[in-house]
Amino acid sequence: MEVGVFPLDVSYEACQETSPPPSKARKVKRKWSIGKKHSNLMSVYTCAVEITGNGVVFSTRMILMLDDEKKKLLETCKKMDELDLVIGSSGNVSTKTGDHVVITPTSILYAEMVLDDVVIVNSDGEVVEGNRSPSIELPMHLEIYRSRDDVSAVVHTHSIYASAMAVLREPLPPIIDEVIPKTGGDVRVSEYAMPGSNELGENVVKVLDRRSAALIANHGAVCVGKTLKGALRLAVMLERACKIYMLAKQAGEPHTLPEDVVEDEKDLWEFMKDH
Repeated sequence: MEVGVFPLDVSYEACQETSPPPSKARKVKRKWSIGKKHSNLMSVYTCAVEITGNGVVFSTRMILMLDDEKKKLLETCKKMDELDLVIGSSGNVSTKTGDHVVITPTSILYAEMVLDDVVIVNSDGEVVEGNRSPSIELPMHLEIYRSRDDVSAVVHTHSIYASAMAVLREPLPPIIDEVIPKTGGDVRVSEYAMPGSNELGENVVKVLDRRSAALIANHGAVCVGKTLKGALRLAVMLERACKIYMLAKQAGEPHTLPEDVVEDEKDLWEFMKDH
């Protein structure tokens, strides 16, 4: 790997916009510096980039952004584990920054996961940083990002009540006022497909459509959003709503919200997702 500091006779923004080409590099060692020179009262910046053996180039700004996203992802994983939305190493989390996806590794217990375990892949799913393998559900995450330019975070859980609904293959209807404004409609169930398959991702995208949550048949749930915090918050709400629905069914026949209320809440969701 080479590490270089290159003077730029263009604006600092040009340095900031440097983006890495696709690569199969397995690991990038972190070394960078950034300096500032003054000449004729004009500031000329130098931008450090990292070049791996396979030609991956990271600008300083991209390095800092990805580091920040890795920290947020790890925090999300720890919180997800604390909230019993997953067990062991089940489920997975990702966030998208530019052409890169920061994602959880496969088969690492959340309780033991550290920052260096987190993996970064490019838009083709090739590892550009990290010495772990990405989550087996990487194809699903990539499929969601390809189909939804409004999504920057994906949280996939194996929580008890959402998983029970997925086993029943029964959609979650609008039973409480939190559901529609947060998800955009009833939470539908995808057709069954093997975990880690491209088909699973395609099936999830189909039922997700433009909504924010879906159940994965005989598997779990997936929630999407603009931020990891928002997607995790949605996963908590979804689990609570599924629990309420399952308990209500044990006592009788649950009543859904009136249709006119559902339509009003869909309008509210359209407004909220854009703000």
